[in-house]
Amino acid sequence: MKRVIITLTSIALSISTISGASAITMIQGGPYTNLDPVAGKIHLNLSNYPTTKGLYIFQVVRNRASSNARPTVINMDNAVDVTTSMNHADVVFTAVGSFTTSAGVTDCSKVECALWEQYDGASGSYNVTDEDQYISSLSFAAATTAALPADTINATINGSPISPTTPGTLAYRTPTTISVVTGSGATATIASSTTDCSVKGNVVEVLKVVAAGCDFVISSPGNATTGTKVTHFPFMLVPGTQVVTQKITKLKIGKISTLTAKTNYGEGVGYTSTTKKICTVKGTNVVGLKVGSCILNEVAAGTSNYGAVSTSITLPVAK
Repeated sequence: MKRVIITLTSIALSISTISGASAITMIQGGPYTNLDPVAGKIHLNLSNYPTTKGLYIFQVVRNRASSNARPTVINMDNAVDVTTSMNHADVVFTAVGSFTTSAGVTDCSKVECALWEQYDGASGSYNVTDEDQYISSLSFAAATTAALPADTINATINGSPISPTTPGTLAYRTPTTISVVTGSGATATIASSTTDCSVKGNVVEVLKVVAAGCDFVISSPGNATTGTKVTHFPFMLVPGTQVVTQKITKLKIGKISTLTAKTNYGEGVGYTSTTKKICTVKGTNVVGLKVGSCILNEVAAGTSNYGAVSTSITLPVAK
């Protein structure tokens, strides 16, 4: 091989432009793209092979001086000497993402590397260009680095852990805080996978009760020693509890008091008195008539997001 290297190098340096006839040997194969930069295996099938002379296949830097200009940067370390007697149906060439020659280090991610074929030197055919041909340009997969261990995510609601596999439960329009601690110490973010739930910082809220539920995505960016982590937390959705909160707690005889007009979900509240001798009500105005207990029925419509209200309150009536 030393003899071949010296001869080929001297010829490559002495020939500035060599033109030749079309190559005789037909070469098909691959792959030529996304190759392993450490040892990219290329399988070649050669047909119409010359019967009296051998061939060399090299990995080179493509010379764009002309369409078939001989290369001047040639990797001799992975050259394949194709003899007349070997199996030409599957010639395996091992390409590399970078190589070193007398010209220095060649990085195939920065220059155009290619496969080149020509007559071998043993037959004394270096100056015969009949077989000169670029088989294909080459590209390599990006070099990989060791993956960092994924970060860990621990999420809780009111101190109780939530699970990525067992759905939790959230009620309509009930703001809930999700506390998140990452193993890396990085700040996690929370996002909703659907429009039926919202997120503001660490506070989640159900906007619409749907059978499919909601899914919250908690993500950690990791740090210099810990990789990213993304975890999905599913939740079932249930209707919220509609309530009527009264500001008044007692009535005075002859004095008009105002009852709450709307529920916590904005539904209008209707009132009727079941103790008409004790109190009377019209709209949201209630008046005590005599000392006793005023009992009022409260009603409000419900929806799929919250139930209807049908309850009663008791207000004492005093002078």
